[in-house]
Amino acid sequence: MFTPPGSIETLLGTSFLKKKGHSDKDRETHLHTEECGVEEFKHSHKYLALLFCAGWCPPCKTFLGLLKEFYSEVNIDSKQCEVLYVPFDRSEDEFKETYTHMPWLAVPFADQARITSLKQRYRI
Repeated sequence: MFTPPGSIETLLGTSFLKKKGHSDKDRETHLHTEECGVEEFKHSHKYLALLFCAGWCPPCKTFLGLLKEFYSEVNIDSKQCEVLYVPFDRSEDEFKETYTHMPWLAVPFADQARITSLKQRYRI
């Protein structure tokens, strides 16, 4: 399968986690996830933000609240923006605790090779 050099697959990979839930409140307060693919980015989103953060980081926690407000506001009428959480948590349990409070997509914590690659690619 050919993937163009600037495609989502080439830049970010092909498998992600997404929150399951019937409402934004469900997706922001529970850790019910399922795997998904790049099709999640192709549903008329105009923008994609990469969120490199960790639950142990105080500035990240502060920013997270602001980002959630922005995400809800900008997507109120139609999906304009998607966020992809690239975890810098120190353990799977820490990742789960952090991701519980996020309504958007994530790179699975277990995919440390991809997380390291993204960190290097975007000089984080």
